[in-house]
Amino acid sequence: MMKKKILMVGLVLALALVLVLPAPALAAKPATFEAVCSISAIDEGDPFAAGQSGRWVVPERTIIGTVTGDIEEGDFVLTYKANVAADQEGNFHGEMVVTNTDDSWTIKVNGKSDGTVFVKWSDSPTGNPQMPYLPILSITINGHWTFVDGARGNGTFNNAVIAFIGVPDEQGNMHIGPIVPGSAIVMTGKWKP
Repeated sequence: MMKKKILMVGLVLALALVLVLPAPALAAKPATFEAVCSISAIDEGDPFAAGQSGRWVVPERTIIGTVTGDIEEGDFVLTYKANVAADQEGNFHGEMVVTNTDDSWTIKVNGKSDGTVFVKWSDSPTGNPQMPYLPILSITINGHWTFVDGARGNGTFNNAVIAFIGVPDEQGNMHIGPIVPGSAIVMTGKWKP
């Protein structure tokens, strides 16, 4: 008899919770996620040659910009490290922090960049007769991301083209310089805000 009463009380309590709590709190299914990260600047990152391998180590590089989409509009800072060939092809991993007036999110990012592609010569003269104009180059990046704080979810970014002005070093190697306006990374996936 006592077992039936406990079972009945448990059933009544469960039904009451179903009626009181909103459906999303019970279901909490992941929603589709899309965010556009418009890049406004990138720093050089103090790259150095990885011995005689022809590769470069970028111990830390920072990209900043704004985010729109399923995350309310805000600012992002992506800090990453990379090991790349002279043409910027290689692997990178880092962390993106997105903030707006109300919230913040931390996202782990891992990916691969393809080698640089020549787009065109810049319109502004350099004043250097050996290189009268700087090249505008682009790289394409692909990878995946995972929320680690502020939300749950993961997804990918594919075929994100980042255009920049190539800046030569003393040996003539081109490095990432100023970002060309309009460069963006589109992140898609699933999340639980």
